[in-house]
Amino acid sequence: MANALEKLLEIEKDEKILEYRFTFDDFLIWPVIRWTLFSQAINDYEEQIVKSTPKISQLLKYAVNVFMKYPYFVKNTDIMSFGTTVSNVLNDKQYFNRIHDYYNFVFPENTIFFELPYNFVYRKPRAFKNTYYHDYIRIMPILMSKLNKNIGLEQMRTINTFVDYLKTNFDKQVENSFYENIKTQLIKEEKRLKYRKRYFLKLLDKIKPKVLFLNCAHYGGESYIIKWAKERGIITAEFQHGVVSKMHPAYNYGDGILNSEEYRKYTPDYFLTYGEYWNKQIKIPGNTYVVGNPHFHESIKRYKDIKEEKNTILIVSQWTLTKEFVEIAKYLASKFKDKKIVFKMHPGEMKNYNLIKLLEAFRNIEIQKDGDIYELLAKYESIVACYSTTVFEALAFNKRIYIMDNSYSKNYIPREIGIRFKNFPELKDLIKNKVKNENEQDIEYYFNSNWKANYKKFIEQEIGITINNKNEKIFFKISQQKQKDSKYFEQTED
Repeated sequence: MANALEKLLEIEKDEKILEYRFTFDDFLIWPVIRWTLFSQAINDYEEQIVKSTPKISQLLKYAVNVFMKYPYFVKNTDIMSFGTTVSNVLNDKQYFNRIHDYYNFVFPENTIFFELPYNFVYRKPRAFKNTYYHDYIRIMPILMSKLNKNIGLEQMRTINTFVDYLKTNFDKQVENSFYENIKTQLIKEEKRLKYRKRYFLKLLDKIKPKVLFLNCAHYGGESYIIKWAKERGIITAEFQHGVVSKMHPAYNYGDGILNSEEYRKYTPDYFLTYGEYWNKQIKIPGNTYVVGNPHFHESIKRYKDIKEEKNTILIVSQWTLTKEFVEIAKYLASKFKDKKIVFKMHPGEMKNYNLIKLLEAFRNIEIQKDGDIYELLAKYESIVACYSTTVFEALAFNKRIYIMDNSYSKNYIPREIGIRFKNFPELKDLIKNKVKNENEQDIEYYFNSNWKANYKKFIEQEIGITINNKNEKIFFKISQQKQKDSKYFEQTED
């Protein structure tokens, strides 16, 4: 079925969009703003941003962390990985990165991990000790670029011509103010690029990795790192971190881009997926490679024996649909006063909390800002969602899954999963009558369980790195008794 993205991808039907470049390094403009433009066009939603100013003490602590955790003396490490502290979950008084640390601990002596903060805060202490901070090389290009107040006339002309091309050829009407923001972003990037290259190459030339993993690499924000790493002969890759589909703009490209050798310089060589299903949902310039989803499988083991609470509903909200899920919660709370309704926020919804706050007035609604999504799936009876990865993860817990029927779910979620609802009364009846989709799903098709063997094979055979790691550390090897006696993870993101 055609989706909204397919029409937008017409702008990539040929390589015309790739004719526009920054002055420095002949760098393509398109990868820098591609995600910004597509996501704005597809995700038609409002945000209520709650602004917060960090305290001076918080900034001082941040500065000390950045200074103390720069890899001054680290050299020649085969595997280099970039991630964010947002993905850290609490485990036995240490923070464990749910996306990267499973892999980091397979070859701990040969892996260096760089972590970005969230709101100037790092979640620490870290379980993986070979974790460092690299904010310095991200901040310096911003500061240095301020020395150049203006860009040249030729540079400005190129940016203006590019934005005019978007206005004429992009298949959706976008506010002129948005295009002005793009123009401002491109002017800043024109000033920063040469400094980005200077500082990042210092780090790459110091570490000399053979493979580089980047978080959200297909979104374009790290395209400069990818380009310069490839010029050094470094293999680049990204771990899947959530749901992808035929409608996800970061993982689907037009024919002109897919066939462009030039654009391949700006995207990862590999996208490491959860399972075979996801490989069929995307069209990217690079290669797909199945590794699995270790956090999924470890969590199933951990919570398989948890007792389910009766008369409970878990609403899994999403930042693109906050208003819709809030209305669902209000409706269900009024119709099922004897049921406990848990409203699980998406991490991106903190900026929308003004929309969610009114749910505090309902006695039978509990707002869950964080917490382990797998524990919630195991604990609660009915799941209400739309196009989150949680829909797939809930299959492992054999739950009743009710899915909002809209363009997102049509393009993200297979029809054989869950039960669709078109309106509130329909959802109420489904929950009341305990309707369930009895189709059996092949979990392995979505989440390959042999993640560790697959990752080793990727590093040693696909990439060709020879590792003699006699003292391999497997962080998550703990006794069954400890799993039962302790809250292994307190998750803060899903």
